[in-house]
Amino acid sequence: MTKRFRGQFFQTAITFSVVLCLFSTLSAQFSRAKLESIKNQLRLLELKRADVAVLLSPGSLSSLDRSDDMQTFYRYDETIDVFYSTGRCPKDNFEFMPWDAWNVPNGTLVGFEVAPKDELIPADLGLDLRKLRKEQPYRTHKNYLVYFDKDSGIAVYVQGDSVKTIRYFPPRSIDSKLCDSPGIKKYFRGDKWRFMREPRHEAVDFNRPANVEDINLVLAEAGKVLVIVTARDPENDVLTYNYKVSAGRIIGVGANVTWDLSGQAPGTYSISCAVDDGVGFRGRYVTKTFKLDISPSPRSRKNIAGSGMTHHRNAAGPRGDGFDLIRDSVILQRGFLP
Repeated sequence: MTKRFRGQFFQTAITFSVVLCLFSTLSAQFSRAKLESIKNQLRLLELKRADVAVLLSPGSLSSLDRSDDMQTFYRYDETIDVFYSTGRCPKDNFEFMPWDAWNVPNGTLVGFEVAPKDELIPADLGLDLRKLRKEQPYRTHKNYLVYFDKDSGIAVYVQGDSVKTIRYFPPRSIDSKLCDSPGIKKYFRGDKWRFMREPRHEAVDFNRPANVEDINLVLAEAGKVLVIVTARDPENDVLTYNYKVSAGRIIGVGANVTWDLSGQAPGTYSISCAVDDGVGFRGRYVTKTFKLDISPSPRSRKNIAGSGMTHHRNAAGPRGDGFDLIRDSVILQRGFLP
């Protein structure tokens, strides 16, 4: 619910004009060229965590350090999961994770996974699955398959006809950098994809991400803009609304908040909203901009400061994902999908 505040507001008129940010229209769907660009930039067994951040952060809404060996970058057309070496070779020959298999310094890039946000078939991305081996990772999901080639270092996860993720890893020709473990070397030299046995009673549930469909901006009072977000989750999951603004602050929680631009100089300011259904911001987000034409006078700012208003501001959560103003959960009504 949007909070309304009492007190003295600006005495000078402030004019805003709403402009739909190019993020929501200019960015074309995920393409073969974009996939190739990401692949060429992220040089495996060479780049370090800081190098990856320099390459991916500018085009990302936010990033999340999931652990010492995994980092996620949330971008408009795709989500990129990046894997780093722990710098420790596992003692157990059979229980290891892919990023533990390489005998390289801690923090070295050893793999990454790209998840397009568009419904694409392999041909859209120039992927010829006929040249790859095929395996069913989970016995309970017959339409979920992985096509892989350890010689070229690629694995494509497909559900039905739709590409879900494309994973890149070092080709097995670079086995000189593998950890000196018989189990690890046997896996990379073999023709099987699974490296751990699937538990007999394992249940796998595939999540469909939530998307922000629109942000409606309404000038409510001088310097205060109502923000009304429309978001949809295919599974009616609990959603966490996250806002990122270039100036000002967010007042309130949930889908309806207030964007306070009091005291800002004339200029264009942006607001972005993404929603998290429990697995991160893997769906679409929306960015819009406001143009502030007239700034408030010093007297008006003084009146605001002396009006006795109090604003509640939530600190960013512990995820460290770059959203610095607000986070809150909104429970949606659950029901059956059509």
